[in-house]
Amino acid sequence: AVVAAAAAAGFDLSSRGDARVVQTDRVLAGATGQPVRIVEAVASLGLGGAPPGLFGSADAPPTVLRETSIAIADLPVFGALGLRDAPVMVLGLDALAPGMESGGSRVVLAAESGKLWVDP
Repeated sequence: AVVAAAAAAGFDLSSRGDARVVQTDRVLAGATGQPVRIVEAVASLGLGGAPPGLFGSADAPPTVLRETSIAIADLPVFGALGLRDAPVMVLGLDALAPGMESGGSRVVLAAESGKLWVDP
């Protein structure tokens, strides 16, 4: 599943290599506590624009691009959710709205309509 998820995101984990991907010795423990080896990569994250004026700006940019570091791993939780063979990605607020820690970003989730707005 990790290779499928990486490929779906545009990364090549094969022996041909991808300059954006770094094989590491780092491991993390998922929800089960089982150690999982991770691969690190640098990705350009594009977020679609908000309707003008949504965050007090009449000229909200249509797309915000930012470089972010990501970890690619086959987490046991994906199998527990029935997603073992599907390309799955978890995006945290550190990737979606990196300015939140300094009070510079806002995230609005409209659960009923299934929309998410991010003010970078």
